[in-house]
Amino acid sequence: MGSPRFFTTDDVTPGAVVALDAADAHHASSVLRAKAGEPLTLVSAAAAWDAEFASVGKGGVAARVLGPSADQSGELPVPVIVLQAVTKGAKFDDVVEKTVELGASLIVPVLCARSEAEGGQNKTDRWRRIAHAAAMQSRRRIVPAIEDSSSWDEALGRFSPGALTLVAFEGADKGSFESAIATYR
Repeated sequence: MGSPRFFTTDDVTPGAVVALDAADAHHASSVLRAKAGEPLTLVSAAAAWDAEFASVGKGGVAARVLGPSADQSGELPVPVIVLQAVTKGAKFDDVVEKTVELGASLIVPVLCARSEAEGGQNKTDRWRRIAHAAAMQSRRRIVPAIEDSSSWDEALGRFSPGALTLVAFEGADKGSFESAIATYR
């Protein structure tokens, strides 16, 4: 298994010391039990950097950047945007986790006419935390954005009329997805 991966919004250059945010610092110190000198990967602006823990303590965790990582994988060659109806209970949590792991770059929670759930700010914040954790776990170079919930018409209105739009339908003919993708290529 590779070194743990953490995201930062700080500018990263070789030799820089970067403080991890509070949640990541807790994960590194209490869950991973990281020690100074152990390797990690920092991701900033969609680029991966080799680093080492510079300090690990109750006051926070800092990493020293060593240089660009040789491993710059983890992203699909085209952006994938997922529009998903908000579901009851914790099912949408699973949707966020799995679509991030599969490579989605943006997730749009959609409130449909028959939706029984609502997507308030607390839920959106939770989904963003889940996306962050899933991106770390799946070794992504970005944390996919989770937009605020919107209606179907508002969600579709964000895209240009000529954009390839695929709608998953459980009653679709076998092979229709492959056919649509082949047309796009």
